[in-house]
Amino acid sequence: MAERAGLYPTVRGDLVQMNAGDVWKYGMSTDPAGRYPAQALGTLGLRMDIQATGTRPQMYVAEKIQLINYAVSNGSLPPGNRIFK
Repeated sequence: MAERAGLYPTVRGDLVQMNAGDVWKYGMSTDPAGRYPAQALGTLGLRMDIQATGTRPQMYVAEKIQLINYAVSNGSLPPGNRIFK
């Protein structure tokens, strides 16, 4: 999630204007702190909000729902998501 308004990199190599609170990426991880260190997120102006926990199949479904809802509302995936999983 974007911490402030400004330009943010996309996984496609572009820059996109985002407002504070905009979603940059939906994803899942068994080790969020290891995969996305706070310092790296801070450097990019992002923060991680854990929205759900559960089994791997439950999280795949939750992630897919979030991606679909985002794409329907915004016409594309979030800047940090490359594909629908």
